[in-house]
Amino acid sequence: PGAREVVILSRVGNLLDSYDLVVVDMPASGHAFSLLDILRNLLRLFRTGPVRQRAEEMREMILAPSTHMVFVSLPEEMVVNETLETLARMRRADVIGGQPGLFLNRATLPSLTDDERALMARLGSVDLDPLQREFVRAGIWEDRLEQATAASQGRLREAFAAAPVLVPPAPHGSPRE
Repeated sequence: PGAREVVILSRVGNLLDSYDLVVVDMPASGHAFSLLDILRNLLRLFRTGPVRQRAEEMREMILAPSTHMVFVSLPEEMVVNETLETLARMRRADVIGGQPGLFLNRATLPSLTDDERALMARLGSVDLDPLQREFVRAGIWEDRLEQATAASQGRLREAFAAAPVLVPPAPHGSPRE
């Protein structure tokens, strides 16, 4: 087991003694899983002693009803796939205590009608001046994002048994860009 991971989890546990709410922004999904799964490895390696005791305390903390794991995904097929795979992997490893939450970042709700979508597709295939072409490209891009959001919502809702919280894209020129 990595000493760094054990120290990180132990620090989180120490924070719980001083604060009512502790938010941990975990690394990318594969690394987050490894960090949480270290406890299972420690419990297999150590039968007794202070390392075993601390690993048991950290596992209890992770599985406590007051601990809520929240995932963040993007409305992109590869990112949704990774989110679903990570959720399944964490459930198999028993590192999720309660119902996990989910944010769908850069999500946009459908705004175009079917007729408007068809018009954009037709306009995308004709010769337009540069400004018109840019406008149509932006509309097609927005429609693809809206359709990806709808598809992602459905797949994620099914796996998480709850609707994701939709987080809209940041406005142009905002600090999040």
